[in-house]
Parts: sequence; structure tokens; C-alpha cells
Amino acid sequence: MIIMQHSIVIVDDDDDLRKILKESFTNAGYKVYLAENGLRLIALLQSEEIHAVLLDINMPWLSGYQICKSIKSDKKLNNLKVIYMSAVITDENECYKTGCDGIIKKPFVIQEVLEKINLLLDR
Repeated sequence: MIIMQHSIVIVDDDDDLRKILKESFTNAGYKVYLAENGLRLIALLQSEEIHAVLLDINMPWLSGYQICKSIKSDKKLNNLKVIYMSAVITDENECYKTGCDGIIKKPFVIQEVLEKINLLLDR
């Protein structure tokens, strides 16, 4: 039996957070890509098969909201699971209106992040 390895992109402008999450998801069996901003994410989405995006909302150049709307409006990408992560979320309903599949508030417990992603990807 072949087990598919899910892939995730961790998009955050915080280097340390990206590294911590990468280690945790790698140890959980994911193929992990890192992006420091939305522009890098867009490049990855064009070149790699990605199943989920863990996306910071407040980043330079493109906000997480802008990125999520772009992903969800693209016929090739709209099945991609997008999970926001942010310390400042003022209105969860507004987040879901952009098309996200979940929200994780910072600070968070790594195990809870893994569980939420696993649930979304039915692992």
C-alpha cells in the first residue's frame, strides 16, 4: 500500500517560527516548504504540488487575506487548504469570508496545529 505524503507550505515572515514549524511537520511525516512572504509562496505553488498552506496574516507586500483570496479564486488551486495563523484576529467571520479553511491563533501549541492540519487533510 502506498501512503501519500502530504506537503505544506509554512508562510511567515518570522524565521524562527518557520524553522520550529518545519521541524514539527517534518517529524510528523510532511514534506515541508518554507516561504517568508506571499511572493515566494506564489512561486512554490507554481512549481510544487502543495496540499496545505499555513499562512500568517500580517506580512510585507501581500497580506494573508490577499493571498488566500487569490488561491481560492484560482481553479487550479482552490482545493488547497489554507489555514491562517496570527496573533491579531479581530473578526473570525471576516477571515472565513476570504475563503480560509481554518484559523490558528498565536501563540499556539504545536501539537494543536498538527492536529488541525491532519484533520483538514484527513490524515
